[in-house]
Amino acid sequence: MKTANDKPPETTPEFRTANAAILEMMRRELDLRNMGRAAKDAMDYLRPVPDQQAKDDKGTLLTIAMQHRVTTYRSRHNAVTGEPVSWYVDFLANADKPGLPAEQALRVAETVAQPPEDAELVESGYETQAGRTFFRARWEHLHDGLPVEGDYIEVLVNGQVGKAFSWSKVWREPNLGDTFVER
Repeated sequence: MKTANDKPPETTPEFRTANAAILEMMRRELDLRNMGRAAKDAMDYLRPVPDQQAKDDKGTLLTIAMQHRVTTYRSRHNAVTGEPVSWYVDFLANADKPGLPAEQALRVAETVAQPPEDAELVESGYETQAGRTFFRARWEHLHDGLPVEGDYIEVLVNGQVGKAFSWSKVWREPNLGDTFVER
């Protein structure tokens, strides 16, 4: 049976109180520097975590460290099946020139996309948006030679480092019956 001392430190009332106090102190400091709008971003990138617990004569001394997230990594999953729908790694997106030849970038994209047999490559090549240059490969879903509206697989590749930084997939089994299905 678990006792109160067996709880992970971040679930204890002491840590929750210390966590709230640290985040509030940081928010006030940013407000004092007329940077209140930055508080939300700071809270997204900084996280207090228990560093260690040490016993002293008065009780428990809770030491807290700050973890810093270097980049944004987002992934979306189907809520029913848990299957991934998309992911994006921000720091890999930074590139200002192509790098890899288009053929090699397409091979990187194919490795990530793993397009099924009924996929058709409809777009591939380098493009520049918002000062970032990347390789885009996009496949569309064909069923008996007809495109399935809205279905695609798309991979974005940073050609300078030869790595994909974004993958998205919408791929459904077409409804060929007489009844209407809302998607």
